[in-house]
Amino acid sequence: MTTPEQAREQLQLANSLSSRASSFNPVWITYVALCTAGTIYVMGRHWAPDSLIPTILSVTWTVVFCSMLGVFAIVQPATRRGFGKRWGVMMSLWAIT
Repeated sequence: MTTPEQAREQLQLANSLSSRASSFNPVWITYVALCTAGTIYVMGRHWAPDSLIPTILSVTWTVVFCSMLGVFAIVQPATRRGFGKRWGVMMSLWAIT
């Protein structure tokens, strides 16, 4: 059986671990929006193959939410710590290709 001191230590450990756990990150919204842009494009091209509207909408969504992804990544302290300079380099290389 656990003594009150052990229980207190376990509660303090659980509290310290849960405080370090990540909370909701708004970057996930951009991932959902990018999936939505892909869906708009695929379904739009299927239902209206001669129309440019699905292409324009999906490209607009992609540009807007990729830029938001960059903004969120710059603003979030955990992301800045995790990626640093190499994130900017890799995103630049990805954008070029």
